[in-house]
Amino acid sequence: MMRNLLCVLFVVLTSVLFAPAQQLVNVEVRTDQTNVTAAAVFVDYNFLRLSPAKYSAQLTNGAFVFQFQLEKNIVAEFMLGNFRLPLYVQPGDKVSIQITGSGNPSINISGNSAEENAFLQQFFTPFGSMFNDSLNQSKMLNNSIDAFEAELFKLRRDQETFLKESETFAGLRSEFKAFIENQIVYHYWGSLLQYPITRANSSTGILTVDPLPDLMLDGLQKVKLNDENALIADSYRNFLKNYCIYYTSKANGYKKFTDYSISADKKVAMAKAKYDGPIYTYWLARFIADECGRLAPFMVKKMQNDLKDLDTKNIYLPAVKQYCDALPVVDNVQQSGAKSKDLSSSTNSKELDLVDVEGKPVELSDFKGKVVYIDFWASWCGPCRVMMPFSKQLHDKLTEKEKKQIVFLYISIDAGKDAWLNGIKSMDIQGANVISPGNWQAKAVKYFQINSIPRYMIMNKKGEIVDFNAKRPADPAILDDLRKYNAE
Repeated sequence: MMRNLLCVLFVVLTSVLFAPAQQLVNVEVRTDQTNVTAAAVFVDYNFLRLSPAKYSAQLTNGAFVFQFQLEKNIVAEFMLGNFRLPLYVQPGDKVSIQITGSGNPSINISGNSAEENAFLQQFFTPFGSMFNDSLNQSKMLNNSIDAFEAELFKLRRDQETFLKESETFAGLRSEFKAFIENQIVYHYWGSLLQYPITRANSSTGILTVDPLPDLMLDGLQKVKLNDENALIADSYRNFLKNYCIYYTSKANGYKKFTDYSISADKKVAMAKAKYDGPIYTYWLARFIADECGRLAPFMVKKMQNDLKDLDTKNIYLPAVKQYCDALPVVDNVQQSGAKSKDLSSSTNSKELDLVDVEGKPVELSDFKGKVVYIDFWASWCGPCRVMMPFSKQLHDKLTEKEKKQIVFLYISIDAGKDAWLNGIKSMDIQGANVISPGNWQAKAVKYFQINSIPRYMIMNKKGEIVDFNAKRPADPAILDDLRKYNAE
């Protein structure tokens, strides 16, 4: 017992001693500009660019003095009036900056990371335009893939030559050198992967994504996908986004998605398959922040719950929730009266406008404690009718015990009650039958952002939609899915 206790104490002490500790960073800025009395340093601790921490300072004794805590390397941004200066800092750094002149002032940096920041300014002078998103997108839209890749390749070669010919780069901190090298490599690959996506999204009339030539992607397998230390490089962060989008498109046969919720679901699945641990956690946080204004409320809530399980240190979730909660509700959800809330809580029947065959209001929370296979359909929908016999066969395959635990919920979006009831009778639809009337203006359609039927979803025993693009009843694998959730 004593031996086990000592082992536990060793593990605890080791985790405390070797856990990354925050260290104070001191930045002092002096300037000869007499008309500016306030300045600020912005630190984007979580790399999401949602709400960077702002450290303000007043001019005191001829200097602006900033102090903030860091536990990892970061590129902060100093702002003095309209002047902006990227600043590479590491935990514990003490940095002094002298700014002389205005407009295009001269910069002199001393202290820790001085040589790194001097090199950063030298590097940005010829290559700063590589971070201009508008310029890059314009090039994508106005150049062929061959011309665009040739320019990208030349830029990368020029940057690598710049590093080789630099008299100081080899002697800089290894972490900083990795940061610069990652900026170069991931900018090339991220921009290349973004090219077909940008062109495909430039018009709603374009229905497919043009795949990149295989020859251009030959070197991609050598690129490291999961590198937590590379998150400091915005080129790497953009690469993660574009890699996931491109290969999700490839998995879909390079066809553009017509249902945005399905597109989002597929991207999450792709990212989960490709990215590990902290990289997937970061990607998910950024994806939620980027897309929460367009996703159905229940999807945003589910993704935030997934992020909560992963983000044990609360690095991302508070910022993501604050940002998404402040956004106006998207139009089609707002019209339905739906609010961003978890379906596991009491879902007001007015939100989905569900009533049963007797005209009684029904809430999804009524089925809590059971697995629910949801079928969105209408009597006028031919493909829906084709699937109904398969749905009956699927239900018949359940054991008597499973039939009490798994509910088949049929949500009709028929315009009125008569057509709906006639459809139930003519097709002998067994299960829980409800209607959200209004065809494509039905509240259930708007709440779940459905643009095609039949559409199937699975709700688990907690009342959470766990698969909002579930397999059709004709797919034999759906039985295994239902049994999997029933076993939870």
